This record gives sequence, C-alpha cells and structure tokens, in this order.
Amino acid sequence: MNTLTILLLAAVVVVASGMKHSKHSEMHSALHEAKQICMEILMPSEEEMSSMKEKMKECLGNEGHTHLTSHPALASDKIPDLKDALCMREELKIITAESRRKVSICAVQDHGILDGEELNVPKVMEMVWTKINATQNAEAREFLSEAISKLPEMSREPDLLHFIEVKKSLMNGCVMNMAMSIAEEALTRNCPGQN
Repeated sequence: MNTLTILLLAAVVVVASGMKHSKHSEMHSALHEAKQICMEILMPSEEEMSSMKEKMKECLGNEGHTHLTSHPALASDKIPDLKDALCMREELKIITAESRRKVSICAVQDHGILDGEELNVPKVMEMVWTKINATQNAEAREFLSEAISKLPEMSREPDLLHFIEVKKSLMNGCVMNMAMSIAEEALTRNCPGQN
C-alpha cells in the first residue's frame, strides 16, 4: 500500500470512529465541512444541475429509456442522495454501450466540449481547471491539482459512466483529504503551546 492509501484509510477509520461517539463531534463536523468545500468546487450550481438533469431526461427519452426519466437521481428539485446516485450509475451500466454513447453525446452537446462525436479533452480539462482555480480554499485547490495530474488519460469517447467515475474519484479524494486536514486542525487547536 502506498502512503496516500494508508492515510486515506486512516482518515476513514478516524472519521468513522469519531462519528460513533457523537453526532456533533469534531470529526463529524470536519466531514460535513469537507463535503461542502468539495461539492462547491466539483459540482455544478443548483441551476446548472437542474438544467443538466432536464437535458438528461430528454436524451434518455430520445433513446428509448423512458423508464429512467423518472429516476430519483434526476429529480430537478434536489441534489441526489448517495443511494440514488449509485443506483443511477448501475442503471446506466445496463444500457448498451452504443445507446449510452448516444445519450452521452446528446447530454453534453450544448457545452461546447465535442469535436463531432468525440470529446474535446483539452476543453473539458479547461472547464475543470477553471472551477478548481476559482476556489478560495488553497488546500483543496492544491490537492485537486495534484489529483488531476495523476488521473489516467481521459477517453475521447463520451461516456457518462466514465464521467461519473472520474468525478467520484476526485470527490472521494477531496473529501477525505479535506476532512483529515480540518479535523486535525480542530483537534490540535487547544493543545498546550498553541496560541
């Protein structure tokens, strides 16, 4: 196991053990704060999210997947909870690769990131970097910059599952890194010798 993996596992254990004792513990607060910071950087605004969901419903309907247009993860009035998001990912896995490709192209065609039917990877990365560079949190910016530099090369084939996996990887890493940092700062704030 590399050092980063060990640190992330340790962070999970520490956060989980802290959450057992008290819902309002330092660890629980740190995890919540970290999630907020990372979501603000990596997720679209509520308005953009709602618009994207409506487009996704339209694209799924066009491809004959109307049973998915009423999926809870695509409800435009709320951020999907983890269970809904995971279930949506599993539903997308069932769709044939060709159908998923068509839905993916349809869903992203208004964002100016396609060259014909291929992803314009530099444009996608430019959009990601714009969001990361706009954050006021230097630590999150530094972590995400490093994480992106280590990502495997992005496929030129538009695929919603690939987007989801990349976003999930960045979000998980960001949350655990930030939670560990926030909790450590909170827990050492009143140590002897601290001002």
